[in-house]
Amino acid sequence: MANTICTSRQFSTENGVLHLSRAAMPRVVLETRTPSVNDGDIKEHSPIDNQKILIEQRGHWKNDFGVPVTVQVQIQRARRTMSTTCPHTVFLRESYTTRVGTDGLTQIMAPEPTTEPTWNTEWGAGLFAPFNGMGGDEWPPITTWQSTPEATSTLDQIRVPAGQSLDVRFRVSLVTNAYVRVPWGDAHPRDGRPTAFVWAFSNTMRFFAFPDPV
Repeated sequence: MANTICTSRQFSTENGVLHLSRAAMPRVVLETRTPSVNDGDIKEHSPIDNQKILIEQRGHWKNDFGVPVTVQVQIQRARRTMSTTCPHTVFLRESYTTRVGTDGLTQIMAPEPTTEPTWNTEWGAGLFAPFNGMGGDEWPPITTWQSTPEATSTLDQIRVPAGQSLDVRFRVSLVTNAYVRVPWGDAHPRDGRPTAFVWAFSNTMRFFAFPDPV
């Protein structure tokens, strides 16, 4: 039989088993916003093997509640906007890592998030077209624009024992040769317009701590 004497109304019992109540509420224990540091015109390639990092974000929280908690990590992206002229493609690749452990003389840290050879999410666009009989060295005057509204990713729930810490790292990188191997010098800006630009703006990371039935 579950002992509910020392529990709050955030818990309930059913057939002698302790559960979270339908009224259980999470608490925001961490919120951090990180702006992009490399937004703007793309003047050179950001190749797969040496990607330009736009956002490098980290969240660290120690569970000092005295009891285990379940943490839900939420990653909220600001809108993303990009443009590119043919024959280029522009992609943003994202990766996150997590680690739970006990801080010592230094804080525990999640592994470095990498966006090659694997990554978690990808967004972008572009168009690659041949010369198309235009003559000379000009590419077809095609410009691709793409924009996406604010979006949120929710990571799997993570259990953090009492006294231990959760560390989360998140990276957003620019890739300009993900699927098309064209030198960036082949660009031909028109009417003074830039060949391409990308704006990632910012990311917000939140940790929601839920009571954990024990």
